[in-house]
Amino acid sequence: MIVPAAPAGGGGRTVERQHVQVPGGMKFSTGSPQAPRASDGRGLPQTGFQNKPVKQSNPAIRYAIIGVVVVALAAASWFAWPQLQPHIPFLKKSTDEAAVPPADAANQVAGANTPEAAPPQPPAEVPMTAPAHSLDIQKARISEGKVNGSIAGAEFIPDNVRLDKQAGGYLLTLRQGSGQTPDRGLQVHLQLKPTESPTGQTWTVSQEMKGAPVSRVVKVWKPNPKYAAQTKPFTTGFVLKLEFGALTESNTLPGKIYAALPDTEQTVVAGVFNATTTLAGGPEAAAQTPVIQDSQTAAQKAEFERRYGINR
Repeated sequence: MIVPAAPAGGGGRTVERQHVQVPGGMKFSTGSPQAPRASDGRGLPQTGFQNKPVKQSNPAIRYAIIGVVVVALAAASWFAWPQLQPHIPFLKKSTDEAAVPPADAANQVAGANTPEAAPPQPPAEVPMTAPAHSLDIQKARISEGKVNGSIAGAEFIPDNVRLDKQAGGYLLTLRQGSGQTPDRGLQVHLQLKPTESPTGQTWTVSQEMKGAPVSRVVKVWKPNPKYAAQTKPFTTGFVLKLEFGALTESNTLPGKIYAALPDTEQTVVAGVFNATTTLAGGPEAAAQTPVIQDSQTAAQKAEFERRYGINR
């Protein structure tokens, strides 16, 4: 906007009003301050702009609207959450982990990283232990390994163990060798009543005992493999520990033995065994044997004896 200067000179000066054009087509005029201006009725001069009244919003209504929106979003999330979980990868994983108990989850992890469990193995057989010869009953020790030892100075491991009924008791035989006569062996003669059974019984014989329920222990050996076996019985001076368990379904009788003989070769046999037996004549056999009753009367017997000349 350019306003030309008034000419210099005398006392009074006249100010000419100049019109200024501004962008937008609106005109503003400048001139004497004494020029009258229109009023808007409130004592304020009017300008080229028209002021419009501003409406003030109520804060309570605004907060109510915000609260309704928040409640609506929360309700929608609550009902939509179960349907969203299976379709969102990280939410599905967390749901699956929560459904598995901690112990089962640990087992699944262990099973995924380890091979399939093998079936349980049968208990390992206790290795054989060579027994020490002693004629002191307090030092006699029975190992849990298979029965073995030394007979007449040679190693002894029985191939067969049997328990048989005999007159006056039972005979326990430990035998090594498959020939007609054993290469080495040990025989233990047990004195029992006809109604007694060896199952579950224990015998302990010290070196000083006499008249024990074990009548004798017999050593069997072959000095020369070409000839028949020799035997030597011991009725006193030996040490013996013998135990029998219960009869099994396979008709075997488990047991333990320690036997030391007072011979120069220091024969000793000890360990566990399973003896094959029929327990003939014992309570088991007696229970199975029926009793046969005599059907003849006394008069019939007398007539029979008279007719055939039988004298009693």
